[in-house]
Amino acid sequence: MRTYSFGAETVPVAMASDLLVGSVHDGKNYKIMLARLDGEEIVETRFLAGENDWEGHSALNLGDGYLIGGAVEGVATPDGGEGWKAYLARLDKSLNPLWELKLNVRNNGAVYSILLSNDGVFIAGETGRPGDKGFFIGKVSPEGKLLWLKDFGSWEDGVFTAFLPLKNGVRVIGSIKAENGSWEVKAFDFNDEGNQQERSPRRGYSSECLHMER
Repeated sequence: MRTYSFGAETVPVAMASDLLVGSVHDGKNYKIMLARLDGEEIVETRFLAGENDWEGHSALNLGDGYLIGGAVEGVATPDGGEGWKAYLARLDKSLNPLWELKLNVRNNGAVYSILLSNDGVFIAGETGRPGDKGFFIGKVSPEGKLLWLKDFGSWEDGVFTAFLPLKNGVRVIGSIKAENGSWEVKAFDFNDEGNQQERSPRRGYSSECLHMER
C-alpha cells in the first residue's frame, strides 16, 4: 500500500478506472487533483486551479479521455462553502482540458455524478445553502454545450446520493431534511428532455423511500 500527499490536505473522492480525482489544499486554496494510476503507482499528476477554491468530486473514463465534475471558484467553509459554480471538464488521455463548463446554479452548486447518454452526458449534484438546499440535473452535449438544466427542491438540508440510468432517462436519489427534523431518502425520475416523470404506484415505487431520525 502506498501513501501520497500533495499538500497540507489531500482528499481523494472519486475514481474512474485509472484516474483518481479529488482536492488538495496548498496552504492557501483548494485545487482539483488529477492522478493517473498504474496499479498502486501514480504515473502522472495534474492540478486544476483558478479563482478561489476548486474541488474535484466525480469522474468518468471515456476510453480516449475523461470527464470530471466538481465545484470551482467558491469559498470553502465548514458548512459547505458558498459561491461555488458547478463544474464539468473534458480531458484528453494526458489530462489536458479540452473544454470546461462552469454553471451558476442558485449561486452554489457542485457536480457529484456524471452519466453518459446516447447523445451527451447527464450531470447531477447539490445546490443552494442550508435552509434552501436542492438538487440539480442537467444534460451536456459531447462538445461541452449545456442542453438543459433543472434546479429543484427547497429543503432545510439535502445530500446528493446517487445517479442511476433508466430506460428513457435517469433517476436522481438523495436525502432531504424534512420539517419535522427527520431525514427522508427521495428519488426523482427525469426523461431525456429533462421533464420530471411521475412514478406509478402500480410499480410499487414511492418518491419517499426511507425515514431516518437524527
